[in-house]
Amino acid sequence: MKVFKSIYVKLVSIYLILMTHPVMARDLESIATNLTTKTNKLAGIIAPIGFAIAGIFMFFGNPRGSQLMGLTLVGGLSVLGGSAIFNWLKNIAG
Repeated sequence: MKVFKSIYVKLVSIYLILMTHPVMARDLESIATNLTTKTNKLAGIIAPIGFAIAGIFMFFGNPRGSQLMGLTLVGGLSVLGGSAIFNWLKNIAG
């Protein structure tokens, strides 16, 4: 167990050293910016389409409409949560 803890501490210290290096921070900032814009576009596409399909099912009284509405909400929240994480990463790296 002591060997694994030693290896873990060394890996974390190497990771922290690499993340604080200016070149790595700049790369992380560009990656986070790209992922943020892509996830925002994805949320803008997925949510209206999902709500439209769920609305059609609900209009005809199909019980799948409420299930699709719930899935659309969860998917939209997941994508926006990912966007928030990438924004946070961008703020830390930048």
